[in-house]
Amino acid sequence: MLFGAGVILLTSRGERRGNHDVADTYIRRNLFLMCFGVLHDCFIWSGYILFDYGFEALLFLYPFRKLKARTLLWTGTLLSLTFATIGMALFQGAGRDLQLSSEAEKIRTQQGLGQAATPEQLEVLNQWKARVDSQTITSAVIKKEVADAKLPYFASVLSRAQNEFQTGFYVIHIDLMVDMVSAMLIGMGLMKIGFFSAELPMSTYVLCALIGFGISLPLTALGVFKAYASHFYFLDVEKWLFLPYYVGRESGSIAICAVVLLIVKSGLFKTAQEWLAAVGRTAFSNYVLTSIICQIIFVWGPWKLFGELAYYQQIYVVFRVWTFNLIASSLWLRTFAFGPLEWIWRSLTYGAIQSVWANRPSRP
Repeated sequence: MLFGAGVILLTSRGERRGNHDVADTYIRRNLFLMCFGVLHDCFIWSGYILFDYGFEALLFLYPFRKLKARTLLWTGTLLSLTFATIGMALFQGAGRDLQLSSEAEKIRTQQGLGQAATPEQLEVLNQWKARVDSQTITSAVIKKEVADAKLPYFASVLSRAQNEFQTGFYVIHIDLMVDMVSAMLIGMGLMKIGFFSAELPMSTYVLCALIGFGISLPLTALGVFKAYASHFYFLDVEKWLFLPYYVGRESGSIAICAVVLLIVKSGLFKTAQEWLAAVGRTAFSNYVLTSIICQIIFVWGPWKLFGELAYYQQIYVVFRVWTFNLIASSLWLRTFAFGPLEWIWRSLTYGAIQSVWANRPSRP
């Protein structure tokens, strides 16, 4: 959503200033973002998002920026609830799983009544068994995943590159394309109506928070309960968490944003706001830095903690990395105008070296 809002901010600011190269700037900015994404994927970690942001921004967002806010909001919401849900089902295999499960249950019922299964029905049973086996967590599966994660560095680079360019591109970047585009369009619409710039009345944000949490919290809680009750059986996870995912995601995200903006408008927690703003101004650098830090902690460094920590122990890592981000970003911006990667990105985008020092003029 914030990336979509940033598209409106970048292009409208340039157009107001009479810049005639807004489209060129926009294209270069997102082409370089795609390049950063590929480098991040191959050399640091495959759980990246930068390529998708740049890719989808080039395909969809620039021509959509002129649409009315209401059109953007409705389009993003409808895409989220329909095509994004279908994309998630394809990505997870949920549709096929539900169909196979239903067919297998009917065949087993017939067998229980003494009816012999046909060869086609036996094939369905075999397919369903293979799918269940593939989703069953065993010690051997865990050991293989840990071993794959702890490959030597250059072997892991080769593995990630092969997955990206030979097998993984369509599944990740196409099946889940609408996942991000829908949220980006909603973010563009929210920026246009002044939601993200805290221009709306306090009552609007209170109402958004109440309605958003009223939808997302019960829905998510129900899904978690159903998954937990089945010991996280993959079919129940798909049915109760993934299929209704976008209803809870959009409503919950808007509710969280509304709460944050209520805090901003009320002037509470000024110091915390300043620290978080520093992380926001260096978001790209923090994104990549977090990947590097966690790779060192879990894979590259001497500790190799991948697969070694319980869930609650991972939370300790999260808070320590957050603390580092908050402190390092605030200290960095006392001297510099941008994060290091933001500076490189801006310089590439504008085709000229930008001033890196704080309180010195630089191209806007």
